[in-house]
Amino acid sequence: MNTELIGILGTLCGIAFGGMATWLNVRSRVKQTREEWRERLEAELQRDAENKVKAYAAERDFQHIKRNYEQALEAMKELQHDVDENTRTLIEVKALVLAISNRFEGLAARIDGNTGGWGRRES
Repeated sequence: MNTELIGILGTLCGIAFGGMATWLNVRSRVKQTREEWRERLEAELQRDAENKVKAYAAERDFQHIKRNYEQALEAMKELQHDVDENTRTLIEVKALVLAISNRFEGLAARIDGNTGGWGRRES
């Protein structure tokens, strides 16, 4: 009976040690799996954060370019207005120059008519 008891005790000890070894192996595997999942999650969160930063930077750059475009458009409108105003002024100046030129020609013709052409020197 002692040998049977020792055999049963040996079997139970073997089962216990096998169970502990299995439990340690499973625990190690669970820890490893948890660590892999944690690393994957951290990497995914990091990528997500980087993508958000990139999206924010792209939106900020787009808004900056849009503001620059609007400012350039406004400056071009002001320049066009100034060019139109200068064009009108030049037309007025041209009209005045033509009027003065016509007036001088009229005066010259009157002087020629009064002096018989001796009032102007021919070059």
